[in-house]
Amino acid sequence: MAKAEAREVNWCPDDDTISVSEILATPSTKDEEDQKERDETVREGKLVTPEPSRDNSFAKDLFPEGVRKSLTSVSESLRDRQQKVQSSQHEWWTYQFAIWVSRVVFLLFALASAVLLVFWARHINEEAYVVTFFVMAIAALAYLAKISGMGEIKLGGRKLPIIRYIDWITTTPLMLFELCVVGGAEKHTAILVIGCDLLMLTGGIVSAMIVPKEKSLQRNLWFGISVFFFVIMVTALQVDVANGTVLERPPDVQQLFSYLKWLTIISWSGYPVVVLLGRAHFGLISKGMEDALLCILDCISKIGMEFFVVISCSGEGAQCHAKEDK
Repeated sequence: MAKAEAREVNWCPDDDTISVSEILATPSTKDEEDQKERDETVREGKLVTPEPSRDNSFAKDLFPEGVRKSLTSVSESLRDRQQKVQSSQHEWWTYQFAIWVSRVVFLLFALASAVLLVFWARHINEEAYVVTFFVMAIAALAYLAKISGMGEIKLGGRKLPIIRYIDWITTTPLMLFELCVVGGAEKHTAILVIGCDLLMLTGGIVSAMIVPKEKSLQRNLWFGISVFFFVIMVTALQVDVANGTVLERPPDVQQLFSYLKWLTIISWSGYPVVVLLGRAHFGLISKGMEDALLCILDCISKIGMEFFVVISCSGEGAQCHAKEDK
C-alpha cells in the first residue's frame, strides 16, 4: 500500500500507471485476474456491457405458451421475408415490373387527359371536367418524368421519389376540391379537408426521409401523424358533407358524390398500407413492388374519378355539379 500511495492514481490508466487491483490489494487470485482483465479493457478503451438476460418472465406471465409460440413463429416468418426481400431487392424483374407499370399508367393518364379535353370542348357541363382534366394532366406529366429517369433525387443518403410527391401535393387537393364542390361543402369544410390532406402528405414525406434505423421511433411518429390527419379528413367528408350539405342537392349529385367519396376513401386507404409494407417500414415488399402498387393505386383513384364524372356529367341537362342559385 505504501508503494501505491507514493504514486499518482490515474482512473484512465495508460501503460505507466498503477492498476486498480494493486491499489485495492484484493485477497484472492481469481479476483486479481478478473480485475486485471477489467483494467486491460479500460486501457484499450473498450466498454464492457453485461449481456442482457434472455429470461423474459414478464412475457411468460402475460402470454400463454401457445400464444408465445405463435408470436415467435410470426416474428421469424416476418424476419425471413425481410431477408428474402432484401436479398432480391436488386434483381432485374423488381425494377422492370415497376417500369412497365409506370409506362402503362402514363399512357392511361395521357389518354384520360385527352378524353376530358374533348368533353370540355363540347361545352356541355364543361365546369365538371376542368378540375379532373388538370388532375389527369399533372399525373401524366409526372409519370412521363418518372419513366424518363427524372423521378428521384438523392437527399441525406437516400433516394426520394420527388416527382411522386409533387404529383400528390398538386393533384390530391384538386381531387378533394372537386369532391367538396360536388357535395356542396361549405368553405370552412373544404379548407379543413384540403388542409388535412396537405398535413397528411407532409407527415408521410417526412417519415420517408428519415433514413437511420435507430430513428425508427421518429419515422413511425410522423407516419402516425399522417394517418391521424387522414382520419380527420375522412371524418369531415362523412359528417359534414355526406351526412350534411350533399343531402340538399339533386339525386344525381348525391349519387355522384357517394361514388367519389367511397372511391377516394377505399383507394387512398391503400397508400399507407403499401408504404407500411414497403422499404421505409416493415420491408416486406421490394422497392419495385412498392412502386408498382402505388402506380396502380394512382390509376384507380384518379382515373376512377374521371370515369364517374364522365358517366354522370356527359349527358345534356345532367346536374352533376351543385350550382349556386342565381
